[in-house]
Amino acid sequence: MSRMDSALQASGVRRRFWNDGGAGIVLAACLFSAAAARAASPLFLPSGPTALDPGSAETARKSLVAAAKSLAEDQSTDVWIVQYDPEKTASGEIREVVSRAGAKLLAPVPGGAYLVRATKAQQLGILESGAVEAARIYAAGDKGVPAAASAGSKWFAEGGAGETHVYSVATFRDCLASDVAARLSAVDGCEVLETSDDFVRVRMSEAGHAAASALPGVLAICEWRDPELDIDVAVRALRVDSIWPSRSASFAGGGGGAHPAGSHRGADDFFTKGLLGPDGRDAAPEAAVSRREDSGAASGTADSPCSPRLGLDGKGQIVAVCDTGLDTGDVRTLHGDVRGRVVKSFAYGRDGDWSDINGHGSHVIGSVAGNGAASGGKIRGPAYEAEIVVQSTGCENGEDLNIPLDAIFRDLLGFSTPDGRKAKILSNSWGTPRSAGRYEEGCCQFDAVTFANPDLLLLKSAGNDGTDRERPFGVVDPGSISAPGASKNALVVGAAENRRDAGGLAGCRWGERWPDRFSHAPVESDFVSKPQTGERGMAAFSSRGPCVDGRVKPDVVAPGTDIVSARSSLGKELWGEFDDSYQYSGGTSMATPLVAGTAALVRQWLVERMGVPDPDAATMKALLCAGAKSLAPGQYGTGEFQEIPFTYPNNVEGWGMVDLENTVANPDGVSFRDGEVVTEGAGKSFKFTAPAGRPLCILMAYLDAPGMPNAGGLVNDLDLVVVDPAGKIHHPNSQNGPDRANNVEGVRWARAPAGEYVAHVTARSVQTPMDTRFTGGVGNAVRFSIVANGAR
Repeated sequence: MSRMDSALQASGVRRRFWNDGGAGIVLAACLFSAAAARAASPLFLPSGPTALDPGSAETARKSLVAAAKSLAEDQSTDVWIVQYDPEKTASGEIREVVSRAGAKLLAPVPGGAYLVRATKAQQLGILESGAVEAARIYAAGDKGVPAAASAGSKWFAEGGAGETHVYSVATFRDCLASDVAARLSAVDGCEVLETSDDFVRVRMSEAGHAAASALPGVLAICEWRDPELDIDVAVRALRVDSIWPSRSASFAGGGGGAHPAGSHRGADDFFTKGLLGPDGRDAAPEAAVSRREDSGAASGTADSPCSPRLGLDGKGQIVAVCDTGLDTGDVRTLHGDVRGRVVKSFAYGRDGDWSDINGHGSHVIGSVAGNGAASGGKIRGPAYEAEIVVQSTGCENGEDLNIPLDAIFRDLLGFSTPDGRKAKILSNSWGTPRSAGRYEEGCCQFDAVTFANPDLLLLKSAGNDGTDRERPFGVVDPGSISAPGASKNALVVGAAENRRDAGGLAGCRWGERWPDRFSHAPVESDFVSKPQTGERGMAAFSSRGPCVDGRVKPDVVAPGTDIVSARSSLGKELWGEFDDSYQYSGGTSMATPLVAGTAALVRQWLVERMGVPDPDAATMKALLCAGAKSLAPGQYGTGEFQEIPFTYPNNVEGWGMVDLENTVANPDGVSFRDGEVVTEGAGKSFKFTAPAGRPLCILMAYLDAPGMPNAGGLVNDLDLVVVDPAGKIHHPNSQNGPDRANNVEGVRWARAPAGEYVAHVTARSVQTPMDTRFTGGVGNAVRFSIVANGAR
């Protein structure tokens, strides 16, 4: 590995690139010329992408100079948008300029700007620095939905002038949410419902919204919708329960009844790829492991023969599950598949009661860590020896959820076992539907907690808002990711169709049971759990990307239809009974815990086999994405109804179906670097050697700082490029240049040429540096992870 220390001068600002032989020089020139040719990106504001007038900084400066005599006496402050060009000016330089002026830095604005609270004299000092390209006041109209509320938006027009709606009001970091809540309470047309650390939930009229937007402590205003479980929400609305099979011996589980052909086939090849064999025992190859330490970052290469077992079972790992609860809520009488392995429970919906009167939470937890005790070991989750933290959000009626994320994260981070172990994985199978990929309140909170705790992996279901209502018909519509699935840092999971011949809804067609959503061929006639052509395909309900800010989601997929898992003794029937201990269910809710359990096995592999005591979430995410197998083109062929694009990643399957065997035991090698650190304007290089004609994926991931609510976008921008053995430069994510949207970037070959590959990672912009505790004391820096699946 090499790192270049030479410098390139650009517009008077020092920018560092590599000088690693000819390839490094070509790479630097390529990146610089491409950057110089691009126009400045629009800013991501809560009201939407916004381009500032390029002459606004000079106009504002001249206006302030003209009023110079009165500036010293005017101590009133305004919030300003201060924009710079990341290709010319380092974000650290802008932060220094703001600090020297005595102004207060409030928040980064993705696209190359900051929000700054400043007096007019302080603003003049900032503008006189010459580093600012554009500037203006951060206005009430910038703060978010509904757009132009004072003029009457469609949102209010539908219900008349007196209509009210619930919003989430984000506050500036220099203001207490409680103080903003008090001011909102005094506004006509505003009713404060709830206050957390950084958000106030408010019911507002149109007039109340306009007044709230003008308050100086308000950063952004987002729509609010109550969270729902990401089980298939159409089951109740369309009375799908009427076609569920009756309780009979035909659908009994391990009690000795007859089983229809294929009814014991659960998540099929997902489980047998490195998890369970036909006899219910581990069937994954062992990894011959070597590791080494360099510059404080852990690294490893697994060279894996295909016969010995891995022996991963999740033992020693703790997975937290935020859901409706678990079975009886009594450790003495819990479902046998998890009894004795619940190390902590929290109840947010019912005081002290974490029982599961819905059934969803028990099914999810069984999919993470059920050990099959009630089925003779035949029905098990991936991490069947892992321990569980239950974070119950189910309310008294068994339907509503109470999800106070501040308290959930605080409790999770504060808990540890007597021997000091913590839950490092949190599975979430709930969301706010119809959010269509917007970066809402929960997304900010997910990204904030992971950026501050880089060893915590959050998983989130993509949602079940998939429909085929827009042209071209016969293909599921894009843009339906549910919040907080638009989080940058969470591992977001979509649902593929399972392979099952009978049981649950396996005999149903999408168009029969969901006619308002899927009324066009070929989706209409496809069976729920029987891919149409025999090839793998997607569950039609699985939410697709992109996010509103252009990021790709989901990250990966797993089977999510007719999954058999633990049944709550207090809960209702979901997709149908399997036997007294298990039942069928489906949704991205069911796909997500399968990946959460697999992530626990990946973490166990990193800790026990690769000698990484506390791996980064970005490393686990990168390993799972790089090891995933694409399902393209899907089950409807390569014609006009092609289900899954051949580009990678894509907004249908992300990087593909999770495959544990390939993720940690690829016989061509699995190499990684955990906890690498890069400073703004600098870069690092990594060399990998791949065999000829084999699949290869080189992928980089990092945890980004939270964006502005209702805006999203990258705050810190790291770039990956890969130089192949012939010297050709490959940009990530099937693009022809740098990716400015995603914090997971990879280059994939179906048949890679043999030889040495050099991966370069640069930090183009670091608007919000990581805590120096996570960067080895290095300032203005970000951690990242890099994985090569199929190389050493």
